[in-house]
Amino acid sequence: LVWLADKWARVPRVMEHLESKDMEVNGRVLSIVFDNNTPGDHNKMMLIAIHGINSATSSTKAKAQADEIQRWVKDKRTTFSKQYPRATVLLATDINAAKHSEIDTDRPGPFLEGQLEPDAKIIFDIEALKLQDVFRTAFPTTKAVTRRAHHANRLLDRIFATGEAANHPYTRVAI
Repeated sequence: LVWLADKWARVPRVMEHLESKDMEVNGRVLSIVFDNNTPGDHNKMMLIAIHGINSATSSTKAKAQADEIQRWVKDKRTTFSKQYPRATVLLATDINAAKHSEIDTDRPGPFLEGQLEPDAKIIFDIEALKLQDVFRTAFPTTKAVTRRAHHANRLLDRIFATGEAANHPYTRVAI
């Protein structure tokens, strides 16, 4: 579900979602391309929203579902960026994956230097799309979690963006 403020609701847009044979994947990812019909890449923006697979590395089925979502996101991002190479891409996620054990969980250490969570590959795949974690860009070493659970709490909700948005002086992000 994506809510648009009144001004954004008036911008022409095209929405697409992943349609899969696997019903558990349907409804988990959506792209919206905003285009105000004015020339220039700066007048275009893609927003992708993902609700990731829980425990995406725990079973063959979960891994296949996560891979299907990642392929779809990669295809949408690549196609859009070939057409509008300087346009902004935002990826809003409840990715259900954490990256670094030490700073993305509240588990007590000790941790090996740079120790990764089992599902960190999902985040590496997103970063391979040349998208930056906006929170980690602003707070690279701050211990943070967004999900409270019975076991270790983890940083699962993230905003990724192309560099010009992630590094812009007016970009703000918080938990």
